[in-house]
Amino acid sequence: MSAHFKGLAYGIAAGAFWGLSFLIPKSFSDLSPGLLALARCGGFALVAFAVLAKSRSLSKLGDSHWKMALWLSMTGYSVYFYILIFAIRWAGIPVSSLIIGLLPITISLASREPVIKPAHFRVSIALIAAGIFLLNLEGLSALLSAGKNRSAFGLGAALSVVSLASWTCFSVQNSEYLKSHPEITPAHWAAVLGVYSLLTILPLAAIDLAFLSGTSEINASLVQHVLIATLVLGFGCSYVAGVLWNTSSRLLPTSLTGQMIVSETVFALLYGYIDEGTFPKPIEALSILLLIGGVIVGVRSFFGKS
Repeated sequence: MSAHFKGLAYGIAAGAFWGLSFLIPKSFSDLSPGLLALARCGGFALVAFAVLAKSRSLSKLGDSHWKMALWLSMTGYSVYFYILIFAIRWAGIPVSSLIIGLLPITISLASREPVIKPAHFRVSIALIAAGIFLLNLEGLSALLSAGKNRSAFGLGAALSVVSLASWTCFSVQNSEYLKSHPEITPAHWAAVLGVYSLLTILPLAAIDLAFLSGTSEINASLVQHVLIATLVLGFGCSYVAGVLWNTSSRLLPTSLTGQMIVSETVFALLYGYIDEGTFPKPIEALSILLLIGGVIVGVRSFFGKS
């Protein structure tokens, strides 16, 4: 199996895990944003501590590594996810997942790596943009016609844009840093980010739980949801997805790695359809095909013959 094929497979797998990040906040509405973020970062940190406890490579991490890890833990995990939870609650899965779906475009614009076939790459961006536009058109129409609170919807959409900017910064910087520091393994780097994600979410979670969320009644259902969120979001969506993404980021050009985020959008929509017991409408199905087609053309623009 070639390194490029592995990079593509790892990127798609990471997207499959990340798609759950949109479903859990919607399904577990009894968990406040602070509690959800704490469950994710707490579960992530538990796995991270276990990995680092057996690691002998921490001595290779200098002060610059730790500073970068602190920054990336906020832009890619703790602060990013905390903001995204509010965005999902107020704007809904369709709009939030589709604004975040702009990541393939924003990352490509932020990364200026050369491509073998620039024309193909421009076509791939156009196809992805068309798919996102159609999906946004359908999602906005459905939400507004359903009588949603427009103020909350607008704020949720704005927070989705903030999340988009945050993760664009994370993706580009994380990819470039891993490529320039081969001494750092994807698994250990994910673990270091996991520890910092817990440390950086604690103040936000404390404020949320103390002043914003009110007091939730502790019962069996709440405990069960916290445990599921900790396992799915902390272990699956954070550590496992982080290792997969770090590996993909090291094997693929940054712009192409960004296009792998399309899998997160597709899986988030798929999980939403399953949760609601519905099928995609024709325009949504066309949009998904455009997104997937855009990625296929994008792959050819990097690895095809000149």
